[in-house]
Amino acid sequence: MRKLLIIFFFISTEQTTSAQIVMLGSFPTAVDSLKHLLYATPNDTVRLVLTSRIQHHYLQVNINFDSALFYATQLMHLSQKLKYRIDEAYAHDLVGTYMTSLLHPQTLATLFQGVKIVENPEAEKNILPEKYLRDMVYWDKSMTALLAKQKWAPRFFRTQILGSLYQDLGSAYGNIMSNQQKLFSYMNRAIDIYTVHKDSTSLALLNIQMATYFSSVNQYDLAIYYAEKSSNFSVDKGSGFAVISLSVIGTMHYKKGNLTEAIPLLRKSIEYNTPERGVIGNWLPYHTIAEYFLQKGIIDSSLYYSLKAFEEAKSVNLPVDVQKVSFLLAKSYKAKGRLDSAAKYFELAFSYNEVINSMDKKRALQGQEFDEQLRVQESKEAKNKIKVYSLIIGFGVILIIAVISLINNRQRKKANALLQQKNHQIERTLQELKTTQAQLIQSEKMASLGELTAGIAHEIQ
Repeated sequence: MRKLLIIFFFISTEQTTSAQIVMLGSFPTAVDSLKHLLYATPNDTVRLVLTSRIQHHYLQVNINFDSALFYATQLMHLSQKLKYRIDEAYAHDLVGTYMTSLLHPQTLATLFQGVKIVENPEAEKNILPEKYLRDMVYWDKSMTALLAKQKWAPRFFRTQILGSLYQDLGSAYGNIMSNQQKLFSYMNRAIDIYTVHKDSTSLALLNIQMATYFSSVNQYDLAIYYAEKSSNFSVDKGSGFAVISLSVIGTMHYKKGNLTEAIPLLRKSIEYNTPERGVIGNWLPYHTIAEYFLQKGIIDSSLYYSLKAFEEAKSVNLPVDVQKVSFLLAKSYKAKGRLDSAAKYFELAFSYNEVINSMDKKRALQGQEFDEQLRVQESKEAKNKIKVYSLIIGFGVILIIAVISLINNRQRKKANALLQQKNHQIERTLQELKTTQAQLIQSEKMASLGELTAGIAHEIQ
């Protein structure tokens, strides 16, 4: 789905002013006005549309995962109530994505529930009426426009959301469990759908996610490969995807020691990052260039880029990112001889340890939860397979018995027919014998009579 990339930076494919992001139809733009309408209207379908816009605000404008999760959950309940199955799956996708960001233990189960809904074509039978569809925000403006371009065809709509769910399952497996097999499995399913749909924007985003994942686990060549693919899929070579691709590729080359390639790419990433391209929290290129200048002993430049990296990281305020840039900023101040400032940022960096340790524990716990859920899921699938195989075997046994019975029945009928035929033959033979016997008796009688007559005649003579 169009979501925030939470490994290095956050991305929006549209400008970040509320008017441009929220205003699609006749609804107001301010989130407070949307909330007022939400609680004032009794129409559940209108409430569904308003809720989608409010959660989108907390995804793209005023970034707040807790609030976004709350309204995405409300969206799920409303779509269930109205029996809009595709929207229900979409809400599961949103909730599962926010849960991934918050390391919630029910992430996997939530995403799988959404998959189960839209893997079934029956979900196409009841969708949100078109007059409301044009006011909904599905991930962002570009995706809403893509769905509208397809005239809200139910099958396209359903499979597009299925692709997003596969993509988010892959992301969850990769980022939380570091399970590359599952990552590739689900990402490839999403790629198949996006390729059929000719959805280059989703393909660009998916490849950026793959690139950032592999950069996080220091697989530099794979990170570069997927970042370049993302840039190739991006229609606008100067888009937000290109900004991030350049940032990832430049940083990977820097880590590989290819400085002549790395620095120009990182500078280009910063140059491309204009407000119109809408990349939020793009701290990585500043951080990498600052490291380069610190290593070279060019302290003023290192300090300048460290401060820029800190500003970008604080705009999103993810603890791991802020801690990382705070450490670099502290080192730059220390090299400059400004020990008070260095101590301040060292202290700030260390203050995030408790939060990060807690996140690591939650990640480990969620990984265990994922493993357990996967084990249960696989156990259920195994049981279902056993049931299916048992039914097949049972049916096969019944079929064999039926065939044997049929053969025996036919053989019995043939034997009975043969027996009846023989009985008829025996009866005919018996009848013939009786007739012959009667004829013999009659002949004997006639012969005796003839002899008697001849004897009498003889005596008379």
